[in-house]
Amino acid sequence: MPSGILLLEPPRPPDSSRSQEVVNAPLSACLFSPYIVSLLRSKGIDVELLDAHLLGLSVQDTLKELAKKFAGAYCNTPLLGVHLVYLWEKTEEVFALLSKIKSLNPRVHINLYGYYPTFAFREILGRYPFIDSVTLGEPEYPFLELAQVITQLPPTPYSLPPIKGLAFRNAELCTPHPAPHTPPDGLPFPDRSLLPLYQEKGLATYILGSRGCYGRCTFCYVSPFYGGWRGRSPQNIFEELKDLYENGVRYFYFADANFFGPGRAGRERAKGLADIILKEGVNIRFGMECRANDVEEDSLSRLVEAGLGEVFLGIESACDPTLKRFRKDTSQEVNRRAIGLLRHFGIEPNLGFIMFEPYTSLKDIRTNFEFLKDTRLLRSPAITAHLLSHKQTLFMGTADYHRFSKAGQSGHPYEAHYDFEDPIVQSFYEIVCQLCHGVLSVLTPEEAKPCCVPQSDNACLLKINKVLVDTYEEILCLYERGAGQKRASIISKTALEVCRGVLQYAPTVGVP
Repeated sequence: MPSGILLLEPPRPPDSSRSQEVVNAPLSACLFSPYIVSLLRSKGIDVELLDAHLLGLSVQDTLKELAKKFAGAYCNTPLLGVHLVYLWEKTEEVFALLSKIKSLNPRVHINLYGYYPTFAFREILGRYPFIDSVTLGEPEYPFLELAQVITQLPPTPYSLPPIKGLAFRNAELCTPHPAPHTPPDGLPFPDRSLLPLYQEKGLATYILGSRGCYGRCTFCYVSPFYGGWRGRSPQNIFEELKDLYENGVRYFYFADANFFGPGRAGRERAKGLADIILKEGVNIRFGMECRANDVEEDSLSRLVEAGLGEVFLGIESACDPTLKRFRKDTSQEVNRRAIGLLRHFGIEPNLGFIMFEPYTSLKDIRTNFEFLKDTRLLRSPAITAHLLSHKQTLFMGTADYHRFSKAGQSGHPYEAHYDFEDPIVQSFYEIVCQLCHGVLSVLTPEEAKPCCVPQSDNACLLKINKVLVDTYEEILCLYERGAGQKRASIISKTALEVCRGVLQYAPTVGVP
């Protein structure tokens, strides 16, 4: 008889060279594994989740933990499900871990799920023979069917029947039809057995109130992954909130890629949830992520009254031509109005912003820079460094990846690499990255987080921020006068000297 099924959230080895890039794992992915656990248990299937990432385990420690399980209660486990996140150069360390797991238990079927394996399944199955299958898109029901099939198969070589939403290898790569979309209210609430550890570490409790996004942005793969936006009913969301509230949770963060659904109906749904929270007298605080065009006074005021206090706002650019290229369906004026309205209700937004993309010009950089200054968004060294140097990444599944990989610019099977169309922008980008990364390097890990805002009396952080903004301005002016590229090496040395000069403030830096 097979023993229970294992799920793994692998470790995420840090990579200092990628410390600013947070686009590799959309927040909505954080509940994939807990949802699978709940669904399998609701069907009577024994399953355990090892969250090596949450536990802070190294790759080697994770291997030791799995070895213990394979030698004990899970010696006959037929299936290991792995939520695989793209980790740039560190991704190979996780694949090496999975290869060793296969060596420990050659009969275990290793299945991958998540954004990265969904879009790169052909490359993964073709390159890594120890990976047996990949779940495409929303993983819960395809993984359930895989688990039900595998637990009934003998522990000898077998052939899987076709499963919608699953790509696997028999005699050759089998590409399936997509699985049906998950009904918004059709899943049991995600497993919360690790909630005490989240609370102990001071981490937010995430809730997924909807799936997907109605937008069609060229830089994003959320819509291709989910196939559009689908929202849970306000009452269904509240029932989950209430369960968590009764277990001591008072702060929630909605992991939705876009909290609001499309149009007026989407905003009315959000108001409906706020109405239930207020009616039931549940005293909570919560955060969310949304598009600028969905920020309007009527629904926002009600949400704030119900406890909304934090908003991540995806504005991406202040340049209207860039926003049009991104198919963002917004404008600088819409972005400006959304920021102002959030501040009117006491919310200082965190931003999704792309300073550099393949067609960026010096004029675009100036427009973005002036917008960020004018709207008082360059508030701390960490926020400023991230906003002023963030470059668009091109991942499989996005429209922009397909555009640029066809042009021969792809240097990686999952990520397309590119130089800017304007070589002057390329030179400018390389220098300001030195500047911004250098400033981040003198901050503490807590201060270097892209949402860290210094207290008003922290003169050291405020001074560092002013030095960073002023130096960026000086470098940009040089390039605008045509002197930048010719004097790139000198400017580069100056930027490094600025970073070293910042060190004079570092000994007293630290948020009280």
